[in-house]
Amino acid sequence: MKNLRFTMMTFALIFMVMTACSKQQDNAASTSQKDVNGVVQDSSGKTVLYWYDPMTPGQKFDKPGKSPFMDMQLEPKYAETNDANASNNSADNGVIISSQSVQNLGIRLEKAGNRSFGEALSAIGRIEPDERRFYAVQTRIPGFVERLFVRAVGDPVVKGQKVAEIYAPELLAAQQEYLALLTLNDIDNDGSLKQAARNRLRLLEMSESEVVGITKTGKASIRFGVYAPASGVLAELGVREGGQLMAGSSLMQITDLSQVWLIAEVPEKDAARLKLGLAAEVR
Repeated sequence: MKNLRFTMMTFALIFMVMTACSKQQDNAASTSQKDVNGVVQDSSGKTVLYWYDPMTPGQKFDKPGKSPFMDMQLEPKYAETNDANASNNSADNGVIISSQSVQNLGIRLEKAGNRSFGEALSAIGRIEPDERRFYAVQTRIPGFVERLFVRAVGDPVVKGQKVAEIYAPELLAAQQEYLALLTLNDIDNDGSLKQAARNRLRLLEMSESEVVGITKTGKASIRFGVYAPASGVLAELGVREGGQLMAGSSLMQITDLSQVWLIAEVPEKDAARLKLGLAAEVR
C-alpha cells in the first residue's frame, strides 16, 4: 500500500514539472513570435525587416518558414541600426545599403538636378588664320628694298606702321617734276599742272605726309615708305634688304589674327550630328 501511494505521488510530481516546462516554452515561443510592423521577429534581439529566400531575394515574407521556391528555410533581413535611412526600421522607406557595400561598389551620392547628357562628339582640330584676313603688301613701281622694319615671319605689325623703305628711280623723277612745277608760277597759273603732278605721286604710293614734306622742304626724298594695311603678324616675307622689286610683286603678306578658324576633322559617320550653331568646347 505504501509503495502504491509513493508511486502515485511520483507521477503527480512529474506531471506538475512537465506542465510548468510547457508553460515556459509557450511563453518563450510567444515572446519570440512577436510582431513588429506586421513582421514576425526572431529571438536575436535585432529588428527583422522581412524574411526572404537567399536564392530569390526579391520576394519578401512577413514570417519564417520554408521557402515556396527552394527547399530551404527563409532567412531574416535585419535593419541596419547604423544607417540613417533605417531610423524607423521599415522597409517601405526606401533601399537600404550597408556602408560596406557602398564602399565596395564605389557608390557616390549627389543632389538631383537637371543635366544635359548624351554621347559626346570628339574630334581632332587645328587653329588656322581666317583666309579672308590676309593682306598682300605690294608696290606699283619697280625699285630696291633699302630698309626693312620687320624681318621674320611672326613679327607683329600695327596698321599704318612703316614696314619698309624703297628706292625707286621712277618715283624720284616724279618728285623732281613736281618740285619744278612749284617754281613755275607763270606757266601754271591755275595750278592744274601742280595738282596733276601731286596726284601722280599719290598714285605711285607716296603717302600724303611724304608729299607735304617734300613740298615744304623743296627737296625730293630718295626713298619712300611702305606701310602696313592692317594689324596682325607677318605671314610671309618675299624679299630681303637690298633685293629688287618688280612692279606688282609681293613684298610681304600680313595675317590679321583677331579672328581665326577652327578646322575640325569630324569622321564622316558623325557628320550628320553636326548642326549650325552647335556649341563646341576647345581644349
